Amino acid sequence: MFDDDLDIFTDGEFGQTAIVNGIELSGIFDEYYEESFDLARSQTTEGHKYCLKVNTKKVVGLNHGALVTTDDRQFEVVGVQPCRPDGKLTDLILKELN
Repeated sequence: MFDDDLDIFTDGEFGQTAIVNGIELSGIFDEYYEESFDLARSQTTEGHKYCLKVNTKKVVGLNHGALVTTDDRQFEVVGVQPCRPDGKLTDLILKELN
């Protein structure tokens, strides 16, 4: 399952170094706006969504609550989602810590 060298994607031109639970690794960091609907107020809201796409074999056993540092920002892992169809890359869904 993990025979391919996927570092070409995560370490390439768009790769960014991050410290995940004290271990340095490269991934593709994505920050974008996401629109949602607030049922309590019946209105549309928006907010940031953060994701770090990494090589799955480098984050085996990583759990929610792990700390991720990129540049001078800190995040907490709130989701670990293998990418389809083969699961060789994983999206770490992040929440920014203040």
